[in-house]
Amino acid sequence: MPSDKRKLRKDIRQKLAGLTNSYITKSSNELSAILIDWLNDKPDMLNIALYAALPSEANLRMTTQLLPKLKWHYPFVSHKTMSFHRVSNPDSLKKGFSDIFEPNPKVHPPVITSELDLIICPGLGFTQNGYRIGRGGGFYDRFLSTVPDIPRMGVSLAEQLYDSLPHGNHDIQMNYMLTPDGIHSTETQSVV
Repeated sequence: MPSDKRKLRKDIRQKLAGLTNSYITKSSNELSAILIDWLNDKPDMLNIALYAALPSEANLRMTTQLLPKLKWHYPFVSHKTMSFHRVSNPDSLKKGFSDIFEPNPKVHPPVITSELDLIICPGLGFTQNGYRIGRGGGFYDRFLSTVPDIPRMGVSLAEQLYDSLPHGNHDIQMNYMLTPDGIHSTETQSVV
C-alpha cells in the first residue's frame, strides 16, 4: 500500500474521531431518511446488502427498522473473503473480525450474491464520483469485483467527502453516493 494512502487513512481517522456521537447519530438519521425515501421509490430492490456501522460511520440501522419488508444482508469475513448473510434482527449480530458486528453463518443463511439488488458500502472517505478509500483490508473491493453488475452505493458523512482520493484499477467505483445532499448517481452527478 502506498504511504500516501496510509497517511490519508490516518488523517481521516483522526478527523472522524473528533466527531461527537450526537452529531454522528443526527447525521445517520438524516442519511437513513434519504435512503428510506429512495428505496420506497424502488420496489424492485428487495435484497439489500448493508454494513454494521463502526462508531465513526453513518449508521443506517434505522432503515432496516422502518423498511422491514426488505431483506437485509450483512457481511461476514473469513480468510480474507467476505460473504453476505440474511439478518432479520440486527441485534443478533456479534463482534467479529476487527471488532465489527457480523452475522453468525451457522444461524444466518448466506445470500446468493446474484440475488442482491443493492450493496451499500462503508468507507473512510469518498469522492462525489464514487471512489472510496476503505480501511485498508480490501474486503469490499475484492467482493465488489466479483459482482460488477450489482449496483453499489457509498455512504458518506459530510466530513468524509473529498474532491479527489487516490485510486487504482483494483478500486471499485460506486454507482450511487448517499450524502447529506441526497443520493447521487455517479454516472450523471445528479440527484436521483
